[in-house]
Amino acid sequence: MENRKNQTVVNRSKHNLELMKLQKGNTFKSTFQSKQAKINRITELNEKIEFEEKEIDSAECLTKILFLYLHDAAIPFFRLDKLGVYNGAINLYAQKQINNCNKISQFYSKVIGQNQVEVGGHIGNVTLLDEKSFFHNNFVGKFDPQQLNEETENTQQSIRQ
Repeated sequence: MENRKNQTVVNRSKHNLELMKLQKGNTFKSTFQSKQAKINRITELNEKIEFEEKEIDSAECLTKILFLYLHDAAIPFFRLDKLGVYNGAINLYAQKQINNCNKISQFYSKVIGQNQVEVGGHIGNVTLLDEKSFFHNNFVGKFDPQQLNEETENTQQSIRQ
């Protein structure tokens, strides 16, 4: 659109220059033309220049209309559409993160619950005992390591989803 307008401006300038030369009588062609041919050519150039000026004005008007349409209708619609897609993606991501956090919390609650032992009449995490006796007294036969591994794998798979 802009290129066409620019080309029309260039053509108008060429025609104006030719018209000025014809009116002064400084062209090589005009020396061999009759007076009637010169008048016809001047009339033709005036009509072309007038038409090109109207076309330039129309192109400028059309450019303004397109700008207003894009500014007031197309771009806001596009922006709202993309904003809706973005909000949907963010909400989905947030929901997945919440689900993952819940699953991780449940997993660690199970792990902590299985590590709770009774020591000296109260329940707590034991860290300062002989590891061999602690493991033998509290875990041998109390839970199945295979079951813990399966629960860990299931939790990890559900987190990936």
